[in-house]
Amino acid sequence: MAEEFGYPLELFVHAVDQNYVCPVCLAVLRDPVVCKDGHTLCSKCLNRAIGTGNRTCPVDRSYLGVREPSRNRAVHAMIQKLTIKCPNSFEAEGIGCDWTGPLETAESHSRDCGMKMMKCPNLGCSVQIYQSEIKVHEEKCPHRQTRCEQCHQDFKVVFRGAHQRRCPKIVIECPNNCGEQILRDQVNVHFLNCKAEPFACPLNCGVILRANQAEALKKHFQAKTADHLDKTLSLLMRMRQTKGNEQAPKTVDRVAFVWDANSNDLANSQTVLSPVVSSRLVTIQCGLKKHEHFFHVFVTAKNTMEISSMLTSGMVAVRTDSGHDVCKRWQKQVLQTDEFILIKNFFKEDDLQRNIKISFYVKFML
Repeated sequence: MAEEFGYPLELFVHAVDQNYVCPVCLAVLRDPVVCKDGHTLCSKCLNRAIGTGNRTCPVDRSYLGVREPSRNRAVHAMIQKLTIKCPNSFEAEGIGCDWTGPLETAESHSRDCGMKMMKCPNLGCSVQIYQSEIKVHEEKCPHRQTRCEQCHQDFKVVFRGAHQRRCPKIVIECPNNCGEQILRDQVNVHFLNCKAEPFACPLNCGVILRANQAEALKKHFQAKTADHLDKTLSLLMRMRQTKGNEQAPKTVDRVAFVWDANSNDLANSQTVLSPVVSSRLVTIQCGLKKHEHFFHVFVTAKNTMEISSMLTSGMVAVRTDSGHDVCKRWQKQVLQTDEFILIKNFFKEDDLQRNIKISFYVKFML
């Protein structure tokens, strides 16, 4: 109670006059007030005594009346001049704060006292440390916030490992062990063109193949020619017996990629080609060709296996810096070796200011 209401006597450097001691809490008066009988008490001690509704003086039990007690400004001013020790001098033996000064300056000193115990401000950290060491602790605290350089998401340092295992912008090895390094959030897009992506034999013989094993594919088709013919024949027989609009099962393949074409390349050349993209069935390359004041978009599609395939649907979408968007779709074109699709007058040269982004998607079916 002494620490809660008055100032502890042991806090003062010199012995304190008994006239400055509260008769209720027996500590040095804090915010002293005077009752009508002249008794000086801590304001909190008096408020607690009359807070129950019994307005009697806690010293002599005389009735205080309805008038509020007045502050003892003279005693308050003299107490504020008394010399005290820093409250943090008792924190630990031999290493406490050695500051002494007038009581009236204690509050400002307490804000800056290096030996004041503080709780780490980082959520989840329970460490309590001296104020003079708090900055050093914050720089090393495992609960401090940091930002991922790849995805720019904030997380606690203690969860760095968990974040790296799910960060969408970290480069990882292809799960199919094709040798490519890709962003984690692009894995599903990569699978569309992954050379090591497993797929069933397009002739439905039940064998699982990989697109990057060209020699194995060739040997498979050579070794299974008879089986493939038998299955094809069986399929034709079933198709003859099929009634209505039912269709026989078909093998589907897809290619999708985004190409950023640079206007400087287009200005210095009549034709600019995108990187080559391969799927299980075809090899695709997109290109831009300048003709007078227009750009043509063309796509070269080459079968990777000696099997004819049908381009069932596709789309090329172009977005320029000027905000001009163009989209072109097509359907049902049979691809032979080295055939290409040419889209004439796709957009004007005036639409191109700096760069152009081309989104390309094609669906194939045997």
